[in-house]
Amino acid sequence: MIRKIGDFMRLTHIINGIKVETYNDVVNKLKKNDEKYEFFLDNIENSIYITDRLIFIRENNEYCFKLEISSNSRCEIYLKDEDKTFNINVKNAKYTKSNEKIEFTYKLETDEDEHQIILEIGD
Repeated sequence: MIRKIGDFMRLTHIINGIKVETYNDVVNKLKKNDEKYEFFLDNIENSIYITDRLIFIRENNEYCFKLEISSNSRCEIYLKDEDKTFNINVKNAKYTKSNEKIEFTYKLETDEDEHQIILEIGD
């Protein structure tokens, strides 16, 4: 099997400046589009979409977490069993994208910690 650009990915999760997890050899389910990334980690479906903003979605059987990073960032969590959606205030959020990586940082009102995600994209 020949790997394509964007097929190999490494995701690093940093909390308050401390690396907590690195996932090597993450497989992007959407190999042909360099602005959309979908992958499965720890029984959670993850999606990152980039247009004029970055949208980060984490979903499993219990919830769907959606973070939109833009000039007017917003976040919501949908609890599936309760069929309820909650808006979460985004204290700060930013992202950068290059050919080799996507990096975003966010802090939510409901969390004391600042999260940073680095998604390295390679072949």
